[in-house]
Amino acid sequence: MFTTIHAQQTAALAAKKEKLTTEQRAQKNVDELDKIVTLSADQKAKVKELALTRIGKADAVRGKYKGQADSKETIKKELAPARSEYKQAVRAILTPEQLTKYKEAKKAAKANKVSALDGTD
Repeated sequence: MFTTIHAQQTAALAAKKEKLTTEQRAQKNVDELDKIVTLSADQKAKVKELALTRIGKADAVRGKYKGQADSKETIKKELAPARSEYKQAVRAILTPEQLTKYKEAKKAAKANKVSALDGTD
């Protein structure tokens, strides 16, 4: 029974991990942010453009190191500026009320992650 359940979970996880296109990944970013702060149509378009740019940079860096062992930290360091630029640009698009909601959601997510890691959840 365990192997059947494990096989089903593995198949479900593989289906879930289906490779998304750059456009789909950018739209996912927009949708996730929209759930938190309720973006206007104009904001959605701007965030999507920012996400497409960030994803393009990230894919280029990952492609550069593809197949190289121990490249995870190098990739992380090279992606840091693109992530930072994206976060700053998104924050500049948000209204003060949206920014407050965004910060609260980030804080809550971080607290949930910490509690899950230390087993207090």
